[in-house]
Amino acid sequence: MKDLRKEFIRDLIRSFSRNNVNANLELAREIVGERIEGLLRMGFNVFIVDAVLEVPGVFGCSHGVLRNVFEVGLFWDHIVDLPFIPGSSFKGGVRGSLEALLIGKGKSGWEDDVKILFGEGGDRGWAGSLLFLDAYPVGLSEGTKYLLEPDILTPHYQKDTETIGFEYEVEPVPISHISIAPGTIFRFVVAYSLNDDLEEALVNIGSYIELGNRVAHSIVMLSILRNAFENYGLGARTSRGYGRFSIQRLSVEMGGRRFNTPVEIRSKNARRSRGLRKTKKGV
Repeated sequence: MKDLRKEFIRDLIRSFSRNNVNANLELAREIVGERIEGLLRMGFNVFIVDAVLEVPGVFGCSHGVLRNVFEVGLFWDHIVDLPFIPGSSFKGGVRGSLEALLIGKGKSGWEDDVKILFGEGGDRGWAGSLLFLDAYPVGLSEGTKYLLEPDILTPHYQKDTETIGFEYEVEPVPISHISIAPGTIFRFVVAYSLNDDLEEALVNIGSYIELGNRVAHSIVMLSILRNAFENYGLGARTSRGYGRFSIQRLSVEMGGRRFNTPVEIRSKNARRSRGLRKTKKGV
């Protein structure tokens, strides 16, 4: 059984080599592009982030496809035939990383501002002002041959349904599964329609995370996203270093204007029109 599982993993990884997934990645880029265009036509401010996985990524381990085979699953889009990160998971990761940052700085009084951004759960909850789209792989960085890679999970302190109480009783049984390979480039999209409450909440959060007083809402949004990608990660096992991204390219569209990386961020006090401006190195 173990040999069959390993053989299946090898065959699955080979089927998602760089040459085999080019068409899938192109389709994913088209789908995300159409969604972005729709948001822009509706007047949203849109942040588009291409971020490359620096370490393996596991997204959907408890619910995704192949969980019945490997005990560890992945969220999978069966139309595009690619793994993806649901907007809800993306949103939860960004919110969790922001709250951890605020708690780590010893700040207080930020809870209502965070709720304006992300909403609140429960029967009487609401969705929040930020819209997080599903994130799809759109490319493989140079030198990355496969979209997927083999991985091992080794539970130490549980046997069947019984919790192991003593170290000497541990009989670890490794679980083979697949993860998203480092070097996979995902495209993330966050959008919002600015109003007074949201702008004030972003400005307040900018102050809490020590960006300065009355810093522009776009700068705060960039800092929140960068903190999630690079310092905390997304998906499962982030405490063990999984799911860390580095931002490769950033594009922001606000009020019919587009700004691409590399960018220089200027505060609201320094410039009347909020946001970003192109530098001499701008794309």
